[in-house]
Amino acid sequence: MNFDMTIDRQTHSNESFPDSDTMHDGPRCLRCCGALREGFLAEQQHSFEPAAATTWHAGPTHASHWTGVQVEAGQQRPVLARRCDRCGGLELFAP
Repeated sequence: MNFDMTIDRQTHSNESFPDSDTMHDGPRCLRCCGALREGFLAEQQHSFEPAAATTWHAGPTHASHWTGVQVEAGQQRPVLARRCDRCGGLELFAP
């Protein structure tokens, strides 16, 4: 698969995309100025476990034999994900 994120702004003008984002007042994509739609990334270790929203952890990762990564108590923030309706790019924020 090719995941080239470059956008030719002259080739991909507003006329070549749906009009749904032309009246959008919310956040815009940093790559192509398309409308961003809020969502989340789900983490799931095993199929029998419930999925959980992704969190950001301060500091470097440390491997753990039992859990994959060792998570220490400390600064953690939920990750907010937004996807561009136009180019499909993802923008992640940890407010």
